[in-house]
Amino acid sequence: MGFCLSYVDAAMDYHAALTAGPKYDPIACPETAVTREEVVAVFMEWSKHNTQLLKSERPVTGLMSAAAEKWPCSEQ
Repeated sequence: MGFCLSYVDAAMDYHAALTAGPKYDPIACPETAVTREEVVAVFMEWSKHNTQLLKSERPVTGLMSAAAEKWPCSEQ
């Protein structure tokens, strides 16, 4: 469990670091801060409807896809 939660933390931190500057747009845009447990819950729900991607995509791609679906960014 600790490994999985650490992986989610790392993905969230990497996303925050990449999007802190002007070069990259955010993938997901929640209105408030989210916890890693919320991200896990969103991913688990997303995975139920995207089972075909679970073995063909990298885990971080699934996490980001789930987050983008749950918290889409508005057109800028």
